[in-house]
Amino acid sequence: MSVLFLQINVFISHWKIPHLTINIYSMNNALKTSYCKYRIYVISLILFNFIGINYVYSQTYPSGFTQVAVASGLSSPTNFAFAPDGRIFICEKAGKIKILKNGILLSTPFLSLNANSAGERGLLGIAFDPNFSSNKYVYVYYTISAGTNNRVSRFTASGDIAISNSEVIVRTMDALSSATNHNGGTIKFGPDGKLYVAVGENTNSTASQSLTTTMGKMLRMNSDGTPAVGNPFYSSSNAQKKLIWCYGLRNPYSFDFDSNTGKLFINDVGSNSSEEINDGTNGNLNFGWPNVEGISGNAAYTDPVFAYAHGVTNTTGCAITGGAFFNSSISNYPAAYANKYFYIDYCNQWIGYINVSSQSNSTVFATGISDEMVCIDQGNDGNLYFLSRITSKLYKITYNNITVPTIISQPVGLSVSLGQPASFSVVASGSTPLTYVWKKNGVSIANSNSAIYTINTVTSNSAGTYSCYITNSFGSVTSTGAVLVVTAFNAAPVATIITPTNNTLYSGGMTVNYSGTATDAEDGNIASANFQWEIRFFHDTHNHPGPLAVAGAKSGSFNIPNVGETSENVFYRIYLYVKDSKGLYDTAFVDLIPKTSIIGINSTPQGLQIKVDGQTYTTPVNIVSVEGIWREIIPVSPQSTNNGVTYDFVSWSNGSSKILSVQTPVNDISYTATFSTTLRTPENPQYSVSGMHYEYFEGSWNSLPDFTLLLPKRR
Repeated sequence: MSVLFLQINVFISHWKIPHLTINIYSMNNALKTSYCKYRIYVISLILFNFIGINYVYSQTYPSGFTQVAVASGLSSPTNFAFAPDGRIFICEKAGKIKILKNGILLSTPFLSLNANSAGERGLLGIAFDPNFSSNKYVYVYYTISAGTNNRVSRFTASGDIAISNSEVIVRTMDALSSATNHNGGTIKFGPDGKLYVAVGENTNSTASQSLTTTMGKMLRMNSDGTPAVGNPFYSSSNAQKKLIWCYGLRNPYSFDFDSNTGKLFINDVGSNSSEEINDGTNGNLNFGWPNVEGISGNAAYTDPVFAYAHGVTNTTGCAITGGAFFNSSISNYPAAYANKYFYIDYCNQWIGYINVSSQSNSTVFATGISDEMVCIDQGNDGNLYFLSRITSKLYKITYNNITVPTIISQPVGLSVSLGQPASFSVVASGSTPLTYVWKKNGVSIANSNSAIYTINTVTSNSAGTYSCYITNSFGSVTSTGAVLVVTAFNAAPVATIITPTNNTLYSGGMTVNYSGTATDAEDGNIASANFQWEIRFFHDTHNHPGPLAVAGAKSGSFNIPNVGETSENVFYRIYLYVKDSKGLYDTAFVDLIPKTSIIGINSTPQGLQIKVDGQTYTTPVNIVSVEGIWREIIPVSPQSTNNGVTYDFVSWSNGSSKILSVQTPVNDISYTATFSTTLRTPENPQYSVSGMHYEYFEGSWNSLPDFTLLLPKRR
């Protein structure tokens, strides 16, 4: 395995993690990757903030490029934007905006909102008014504290602080359901001076095709929130419809404008198969969700300019969470990156790019970057920047064509107790290949030829000063020394989740109570202040933040939504993290497994189409569904079959109206939709006359033929 896996494996060796007695060396590469990512998920967002882990990934960039952290200690960062004066404003999910100024993250937030941060909600977007230099207006997109709506508001800056009570509500979006995911959230002013707002469908997939809701849309508005002239439906009497620029989107988490051409690319997070980059430059485009996903070739919808599949490779992923047009005129990056669109995925630690003009092929730019990346953008200095939620950092990607090795990040000293692991790392740039040799007290350490050096188990003899000697064909450089101090042995605490038990079954709408305990050989019972809980919602190959959990408590509860994700391939995981007085930690987790039932759907006659939560199926079909989750079933009516017969919906077998809203029951259930045929108006052939004269013709035609050219069949 790579250095990345080895470091994680050592680092969590004192955690209490069930079900991980797996021999990784017997796996194939794909399974190793999956297992490595499974371990990474255990090192979750809250754990990084709770314990303060400083983590380094095994990065691979083209020669001359270097990734360096420019802001650390962020709490679940979601987005950022560059002020005209060079300051970087960084959004944190819970509602704070931090400012990076002259390379220093200011301790006082620019703004602290009371945002609802359950699941994927929170402070999600930020934009500067085109006239910010004079009016000091800053716009944000966030979920209000009640959790009932997402909102765009304007605040006025005074230096590095927002003026108190300066909030002006620009636009409040349509009411949210109890589902906490698919909020979209990025906001930007376009080259036309209008404010563009990306809004997710809040897991109500049918809303994406509806023109009377803002859900699942790209909106275009004036800076005061009123619909902008030139919108495709501006003349509509419906207030929401007037705002729509493009529709048929699932969760457009991010988007960007090309500063040279004004082109707009929308990054839409996919469902089961594809992640999309859509060209939204022109309005009134329907990108097809939930009827199609990825490149479908369906003429009724606009295909993405580029799509990639789900998976665990360097060209596949789980969620496209950022994209940026690259302006080569303000950068020292090589000319080869001109006219490129860079994009990132949440899961697989890579950055890719496509040619803006051809849009057909993707190139991997970097690998081993970071997990849980969100928001990539080009700064005023011409460099690319991106956020990592799992490391809680903002990174900058620089290019230096100087060939001699240069150290970007020096190793940091450590204080580690006996028996614990210790790792030192260094980040260097220069012409590749770079060769690394670590030294202890000036003496080279055998087999230490990586940018990361790990001591699996610290002993008293491990104490000393560690440095790294880096060379390439043009020269060499030695890092500063990092001192390792070895302290007395300290046993790690032991965390235990009492309730619920592992593999407890759940259904939508259920209230889950959780509790735990923790002991430590030196401290005894761990105080509740050192407890941290986290709930994660797993779907297919990735996971999302779940309902909010209490901090500093030994017990709590949360409600499982009865609307939202409709897949049956889901589960919840409850994590407990505890820390002792010396800083050692332990974690435990239990899984909640969904109860499922089958909703059988048929039609009379069979073989007709129905839609379940906006996606089309042909009857008969069995839908596996999590109990308690609401589903919406609608027959397609009218619909025409291949033989030219048109069918109209008549009734459901249970007497329901056309829209059948079903809360998945405990026991399997079935419904049948009855259809009737619609006969076309008969057509008379030419030259027909009154009377009892007839001719019999036999044949198969797609339209009424000219009977004067045909011979009647003999009677």
